[in-house]
Amino acid sequence: MIEDALLYDSNGRPIRAHHCVRTRDWAEIREFCCRAYVPCRISPAARHARPDAALQAFAIGRLTVLRMSFGTAVHADLFERTAEKILVSTTISGQTHHGIDRGEVVTTCAEESFVVDCGRVDYRFDADEDNLQLALAIPRDLLEETARRWLGVDLDDRLWVFGARFGGPRSAWFALLQYLVRTIGEASERTTEDRVGPRLDEFVCIEVLRSWAASTGIGVEAGGAGAAPYYVRAAEAFMRRRAFDPPAIAEVAAAVGVSMRTLSGGFRRFRGSTPRKFLSEQRLIGIREALRSAGRDETVAMIASRWGYANFGVFANLYRTQFGELPSETLSNRPQKRSTPLRPVDGRAPQ
Repeated sequence: MIEDALLYDSNGRPIRAHHCVRTRDWAEIREFCCRAYVPCRISPAARHARPDAALQAFAIGRLTVLRMSFGTAVHADLFERTAEKILVSTTISGQTHHGIDRGEVVTTCAEESFVVDCGRVDYRFDADEDNLQLALAIPRDLLEETARRWLGVDLDDRLWVFGARFGGPRSAWFALLQYLVRTIGEASERTTEDRVGPRLDEFVCIEVLRSWAASTGIGVEAGGAGAAPYYVRAAEAFMRRRAFDPPAIAEVAAAVGVSMRTLSGGFRRFRGSTPRKFLSEQRLIGIREALRSAGRDETVAMIASRWGYANFGVFANLYRTQFGELPSETLSNRPQKRSTPLRPVDGRAPQ
């Protein structure tokens, strides 16, 4: 089971981590993060709370895979920007509340992931007392190299400055994560680092890029996200803003100063898609967020109608094609809202 990931190999023997800490000392937790994760400030959510932390880190290729539980509710911030790391945090139990800059907080529940470039944005997270995370620390240059080599794109800040929730129990990403931790458990240390690692870290990076881009509505296939001309990127920004009240494609073209033919040709060449398909995807992303934050009495039909969908069968098929689950499943699995968010009491690092 994923809850036991990175603890034992297939023969039931403990897996030897490259870095391993079991501690009730905040200073040791900070030292572990500096060595194996990303330098940051870890604070107790309640004054004078003591941790009961179990922290393990495994190197596979150029990735670092971590299993982290703190034994008490924590707040983490002040991530070191010069580390130039992409962090992918997968919640295994409890909840994790992620925030970037001054934007809204995004909550991940069991088997959901959150990706962020802590070198480009101010990232923070709050974790419950029973929180268990599997985390990846990925050098940004590794993702950039993977994007150029395998996807033929040069990524720009439209991706790096977004944090995104993705994955889920039936997603391709979560299946790959399970394979990753199983490989660590079954392979010898030499095999994992020398032969499996450089291949597996590429597979992981490709899936992170695709999932990250899909969650933010940025195309990374067939032509290059960074290579697209201004009018394509401006049209995407316009359609994101107008997703709830969708414009006609002629209005989009007029807004960016090109003909409909030029706009459609640009999307086909640089995005391998069409403006209409992009707009549809943005609307589905908006509905997904609405379902995740829906009130207790709201239904799928109510939310879909609010977004202008009258044929619920067609809507459900489109939704399932994009996200791999029905809208009713998203609604039923939405995070429960907290009455009081986790925050450090005094904002200071523990003594």
